[in-house]
Amino acid sequence: MSKIFICDNVYTTFVAIVMKMQMFSHEDVDIILNNRTPGSDDRTERLKKWNLFRNVYYFNTYDCYDDSRKIGPYCKKIKCMFMGCRKYTDQLALDYTDIYTLHAECLTSAIVRENGLVGKNINVHFIEEGYGSYTKAFSDMEFENLNGWRVLCESVAQKVSNVKLARNMVKDIYVFEPDMMMWNPPFPVKKIEKPDFDRYPALKKLINDVFCYDLAAKEYEGKKLIYFEDCIYQQAGDNSDMDIVNQLAGLVGKNNFLIKLHPRTRNNRFEGKYDTASIQGILWEVIAMNMPDDSKMTLVTIT
Repeated sequence: MSKIFICDNVYTTFVAIVMKMQMFSHEDVDIILNNRTPGSDDRTERLKKWNLFRNVYYFNTYDCYDDSRKIGPYCKKIKCMFMGCRKYTDQLALDYTDIYTLHAECLTSAIVRENGLVGKNINVHFIEEGYGSYTKAFSDMEFENLNGWRVLCESVAQKVSNVKLARNMVKDIYVFEPDMMMWNPPFPVKKIEKPDFDRYPALKKLINDVFCYDLAAKEYEGKKLIYFEDCIYQQAGDNSDMDIVNQLAGLVGKNNFLIKLHPRTRNNRFEGKYDTASIQGILWEVIAMNMPDDSKMTLVTIT
């Protein structure tokens, strides 16, 4: 039997790599990346070369996250609730006892469903996605203030198809800083040990390779201030942080200022105004873990 990580973004990919090497080094573990974030296809191929995971899958699931108000995406999601998502599950080993994921919908639900149809239960474990996982907003999204149509459709689908909901299979949540939790999960909060590069020297090399750090590092050299774009513009079209960007650039000078786009950004609103890092999918955690202790570079972001 084995485990599987479902990684919807670069941060959960990072978490999966750390957990696999430090916690599940002797176990069979698969991982799924998808095209929701630009550059995931390249990260998939780089990760395959390291043979850390038993299987490394890359799925085209971008359309599953269509946030438009069109009826098509809603109908597609309802269909998946009732009929499953064999488009992806047919490619998986499906010998899993545990799923590690950001949330309990879409592909997670599909894997739970397929296991349930053959009489197998599977444990669902949440993994943190950074700051948001520690806030009540995460609890509201996954357990409390759920979308009404989603709850109704899931309830009907559960009765018609006689399958269990992934949300009801969640056993715990894994985070780096359990003491920082700002909500009370209805299940245990477990700790992910921070990357230990002394004990696992290959871990740093692997992370740097998968996230193209060596190529990205050249763009950051000599910069005094790096601004990390938030996802607000990508998700809601909120451009109000541009005032902050202009002020920061004015403080240090445009030549000393660099913007790192959010990993999911597809429209570079800073083009022609400020320099932006060309390698988009690198995490600020990867940049920070490579910075020397005496670095003069300042990293800035907002939430």
